[in-house]
Amino acid sequence: MTTIAKGLIQHTVVILVAKKERAITMEALLSKISCRVITTLSLYDALKTISQEMPHLVIADSELPDGSAANLYDRLEAHPILKKIPILVTILKKTKEELQAISKRKFAGFFLGIPEPKQFLVKTLEILSNTKTSPFFLDLDSTEADARLNVSFSGRVIGRTEDQLMIRSGADVDANASLVCVPSDVKYSPILVKSGNNMKDDEGIINTFPIGKVAGKGRLWVDKMPSLKTAASSAQKRTLLYYDPSIERAVQLAEVLKGFEIELNHAQTLNRAASALKSKPDSLGCIFLYELMNDASSIEWKKIYDTSPQGTRPPMIIGTTSLNSRSSAETKYIQKPFGLGPLIETLESCFERAEDVTNEVNKSGYAGIDVQYQAPGKLICLDEIGGVFQVKFPLVPGSKVKLNHALFKLIPNDFDEVLVANIVKEPNMVDTWQIRFEALKAGTSKTKHWEKISKAWDLYIKTNQASEAS
Repeated sequence: MTTIAKGLIQHTVVILVAKKERAITMEALLSKISCRVITTLSLYDALKTISQEMPHLVIADSELPDGSAANLYDRLEAHPILKKIPILVTILKKTKEELQAISKRKFAGFFLGIPEPKQFLVKTLEILSNTKTSPFFLDLDSTEADARLNVSFSGRVIGRTEDQLMIRSGADVDANASLVCVPSDVKYSPILVKSGNNMKDDEGIINTFPIGKVAGKGRLWVDKMPSLKTAASSAQKRTLLYYDPSIERAVQLAEVLKGFEIELNHAQTLNRAASALKSKPDSLGCIFLYELMNDASSIEWKKIYDTSPQGTRPPMIIGTTSLNSRSSAETKYIQKPFGLGPLIETLESCFERAEDVTNEVNKSGYAGIDVQYQAPGKLICLDEIGGVFQVKFPLVPGSKVKLNHALFKLIPNDFDEVLVANIVKEPNMVDTWQIRFEALKAGTSKTKHWEKISKAWDLYIKTNQASEAS
């Protein structure tokens, strides 16, 4: 049986309390264990929320303004799906009537009085660990069902550079993965691509494959692909647009950069830097903002930078004292105070950034070929939102993939395109990634989605049994 990787699933918890301040500590503790928390203040709101959210646990006060935990239990118990949700009760008054009502029902646990933080977390984690991904859980791995899965995602073959085939997609490709590349145009044959690597540019990910490792009839059209120039155009543009209110610091930096053949264009205000970017973006190889405050001029700068054409937009370096700033392919943060070595290294990496391949393709008039990658995987489980599958290459959170499995044919449209929500690779999983996906479409009821899955699963099992019997 496959163990679901730690940290892949986020649990949803509904808190039902008579007074809002009672929930503050519980919300803080649950957030520490990465739970999604929704607080309600009445039985009516709780029932409505539970029906919409299908939480993995409800933590409720025994006495409520419009009912009790016993009423909540009875209402959920009457529902064929929601009755699976565990309820943890906090008992404050401990009256005979209150205890009697609680004792007649099978709650997941109790707290007498206000629980200590450690006691609260231990009990909560104990209940959540018993529900695997959620109370609504279909474990294909523990059944005799065929868990083999075909995973496919879109890309576009944009050409070749020397001995590399280049395909733009929304997924990283592992060097050990073998993928079938199926063009949407039927005049082209499928090919097998393997030993992939990834390049990143402003538009995302470009997967590159050695043409020598491309197998099949598709090799015929791969050999005819146009050759793309990928030399760094910014290497010839060694001009740095530098924003810094300090003229003295700019003069010193200009002298230092001369030794590295970098020309400094100093702007003492962000407005001047914005004007330089708007007037001559092609002449700039990189931008360095010594600081970027949260004021009106910074907002205007970000607007101008974000709306400038991607093909001519220079990469940007921002000096910061924040430890939480995260760099991207286009914007790099450098921690202040910084030494000359780290600064030069960061500048050089920006000047050496590869030229945007799409611009080269557009210049040549070649539109590329739309394709679908296809690769085998393993379906581990399904729940009320989506599920988990396993593949031999990483996928980028936020990308969309199609899952092909016999079970999904019984649920039309629901799994045609799913969203990659999370991905985990554990040390004991050699060249294998577990993917948490969401199949729930916007505006779709979780309850109805799970009902469809349950019915399709029953039909799938019956069909398989009948097939084996015949």
